[in-house]
Amino acid sequence: MNNEGLRYWNEGRYDLAEETLQQALTVGERDLGPNNVGVGIILVNLGLVYTDQGRYAEALDVFQRADPVLKREYGQNDPTYAQFLNNIGYAFLRNAEYMKAQQQFEQSLSIYDAAGVADTVSVLNGLSIGFRESGDLDAAETFATRALDEVESQELGWSHRGPVL
Repeated sequence: MNNEGLRYWNEGRYDLAEETLQQALTVGERDLGPNNVGVGIILVNLGLVYTDQGRYAEALDVFQRADPVLKREYGQNDPTYAQFLNNIGYAFLRNAEYMKAQQQFEQSLSIYDAAGVADTVSVLNGLSIGFRESGDLDAAETFATRALDEVESQELGWSHRGPVL
């Protein structure tokens, strides 16, 4: 059901995505328990649906529920956990909570850098937008330039999912 919910989300069919993910969550919590990593992943996916619908409080609520599960499963220095923090950052960013977004993006970037992850364009872009919207244009330009440099050095091209300013 989780994969079906993701398919609906990718198609922009948010009502069906939410309904399917809620069903998956109910079954997962019942059969696996609320602290199972599969349940944590369903919560993250539900949070992504809520974020895209503009339901940021609900998104942040399910992200908060997923946090201890993912932190325990992956560790707080794992790139998978960093991606999760990036998702939270975008929820804050889209809700115009720029300082909170920046904190999430900075923590995510720190984890990625320490792990040697080369593809950090989405995080850099989030930081650039957050700083731009909060009025720090110099920092925004620094992160936008770093994102562009990364895209060019890795030849990610237009197929890369994260937007570049």
